[in-house]
Amino acid sequence: MSTTLVTALTPKLSAYSLLMRMVIDQRISAREFETLFLQLYQDDPTDWPIDVLDVLETLFADLDELFGQGDPANPGRAGSELQRRAQIAYSSLAELAPTV
Repeated sequence: MSTTLVTALTPKLSAYSLLMRMVIDQRISAREFETLFLQLYQDDPTDWPIDVLDVLETLFADLDELFGQGDPANPGRAGSELQRRAQIAYSSLAELAPTV
């Protein structure tokens, strides 16, 4: 994948990375993250490079797994698991676009 392409898309990625940092740093709840991420992701018309799309789709699937069936049985555990998965996604995006 072209580094130039990802760098050109960095401003659009910054919304995702900021949101991830907020949940990782516990500045927003897991539910707030879910609402904001899903809105951002579903309304995003960007034609992402496959590597970036994989990261975003994985986090989308993680949210569905953790919260897709309504309230999780253990919301505290779901929240900490979301933080872990958001950290993985954040690190992956940082590798793809170091300026995020």
